Amino acid sequence: MGKSLRKVSSHKAVAYRAECHDLFDVMGGPRNVAGPVSVTITMHPSTARGYDLDNRAKAVLDALTTGGVLWDDDAGTIREVHLLAGRKATPEERAELGSRGWVLVVLEALE
Repeated sequence: MGKSLRKVSSHKAVAYRAECHDLFDVMGGPRNVAGPVSVTITMHPSTARGYDLDNRAKAVLDALTTGGVLWDDDAGTIREVHLLAGRKATPEERAELGSRGWVLVVLEALE
């Protein structure tokens, strides 16, 4: 009998996805987009400290899928991904957002 593998998310990842899902519900917008789409993700960190752009982008794409915005995050749904490192949050933005930065996600339908 073969071994079965189970993917387990960290508590931080689960909390991040839940927060994203709450934001999707409040903001409205598209649901169950089946694609094909282009996704542009701009990460605006809270500090100038370095971070791993591709790992953070994966968390955003996963949240879009589990939150019901995208039908799936496979190549049939997402044809293009653009990752941008945005500017550091200003002191005013940090005061409003707490110690966190923000992420801007733009979905564009492709033909």
